[in-house]
Amino acid sequence: MEQKDNHTDTIDSFKNIEIISKIGQKITSTLHIDEVIESLYDSIKTMMDATGLVIYIFNPVLKGLKLKYHLGKQKNIADFIPIDSETSFCIYSLKKQNGTIY
Repeated sequence: MEQKDNHTDTIDSFKNIEIISKIGQKITSTLHIDEVIESLYDSIKTMMDATGLVIYIFNPVLKGLKLKYHLGKQKNIADFIPIDSETSFCIYSLKKQNGTIY
């Protein structure tokens, strides 16, 4: 039983590596950021259930995250999230990754 599980895990890992390789090829085949993001989103959907992709860019002058790209079916996506938001997972993740944000 364990050998079968290891074989299945190996096949799954190989498929994921193959998908990631194709993502890299698609990204390097264009210079248009919109095409790169759409290709990335399409590729992510093949690996997991993803109903959308949202990309925010940190703006140090406005002290928050500004919406840059939005793909998918989500509604009510904030155009801007202030850095002092206590309810945003994006802000939480940003603070945990970098520590302190000025």
